[in-house]
Amino acid sequence: PNGVKVNFKQTNFDKNSISMVASFGTGKAGMPMTTIGLDTLAGAIFSAGGLGKHSSDELRTILAGRNVGVGFNIGDDSFSLSGSTTPKDLDLQLQLLTAYLTDPSFRPEAERQFKAMLPKIYAQLKHTEQGPLGKMSAWFVNNDPRFVFPSEEQAKALSSSQVKAWISPQLTHNSLEISIVGDTSIDTVQAALSKTLAALPTRNTSNDIPIENRTLTIAKTPTEKTFTYQSEIEKAIAIVLWKADDATDRNLKKVRRAGLLADILDERMRVELREKLGEAYSPFARASLSQTFKNKGSIMAYSPGKPANTEKVGKIIVELANTLAKEGATQDELDRCLKPKFGLLEKSLRQNSYWLGTVMDRSQAYPDKIEAARSRDADYASITLEEINTLAKKFCLKENSARISISPSK
Repeated sequence: PNGVKVNFKQTNFDKNSISMVASFGTGKAGMPMTTIGLDTLAGAIFSAGGLGKHSSDELRTILAGRNVGVGFNIGDDSFSLSGSTTPKDLDLQLQLLTAYLTDPSFRPEAERQFKAMLPKIYAQLKHTEQGPLGKMSAWFVNNDPRFVFPSEEQAKALSSSQVKAWISPQLTHNSLEISIVGDTSIDTVQAALSKTLAALPTRNTSNDIPIENRTLTIAKTPTEKTFTYQSEIEKAIAIVLWKADDATDRNLKKVRRAGLLADILDERMRVELREKLGEAYSPFARASLSQTFKNKGSIMAYSPGKPANTEKVGKIIVELANTLAKEGATQDELDRCLKPKFGLLEKSLRQNSYWLGTVMDRSQAYPDKIEAARSRDADYASITLEEINTLAKKFCLKENSARISISPSK
């Protein structure tokens, strides 16, 4: 009656195991554009801050020996609280999740603990490839503030009160949808929910949460860019990014086909770079079509190796993709990528994580998720070589690429 939406699936895949995720609000898309790094601080302090009535230390004592916990995540277009438990502790798990929805503390001590770690965090970013990888991701979307990792000075200036002002209203008012999967019954779940989430005040039920600034500006291509970090270790990464479509229309068929295109490129990279040239140990390619932001979609090729070879490897990857765009893949390549995919699809049907994350989470906000799950296997079986090659011709041309080198500074 209060507008909280519930999805439930009973399974026996993992004995005595129940998983859940509660999604709400606007996530990163709704982050204030004027406060770089607010999501970083929020992710660090939300759970660590404990509750209004109990600090995180007190919670550890209270919950010792019980199988409960709540994790906080900031997705592109929603926040989520998640956890796993047992049938015995289901009531307590939902009590804890409800408490984080209604009484998060945003304690200053959690902020102080985060800031005490900053010197270590920034030393690691300065001396490992993680620093330039973050800068690369921000650069590709024209340093949109929501995708920029803050400088140390910016991180020090952030406050828990800013996090509270951003998230608290969404905890209280925005549409809330919880998905629960595992070894329990619908009657048990309903009884537990009636005392927790069902007892919350009435919430908004509209799925249409307006978010401004969904359209990103992407780096112009073709282009080359170098990022460095301070290290004596001879470890570098050749990366190529190709602009691809977004999937804000929730065209999951295109998402699947883009993924298979990346799989074919991945296999060509493995043969050329690892087997023929011995230039890389674990190159890979993947597709990422955003369902939240326009222009954020990309295909990425990633190849770690020696600094002296980074430019050469990057050029090889660009040429491999350009050849794929102009000449197309073969039916044999598509078949070899599809065959293991069908095995993974079958296996996923007996995994709680698949049902929870891919099918159920926010399936009332986006009902197409259910139909996409029903038609998933048949859709993969229907994929044609022509469809793959059409996407290759659109995405993988040299003029659509950004070639990036990440290496230790001299």
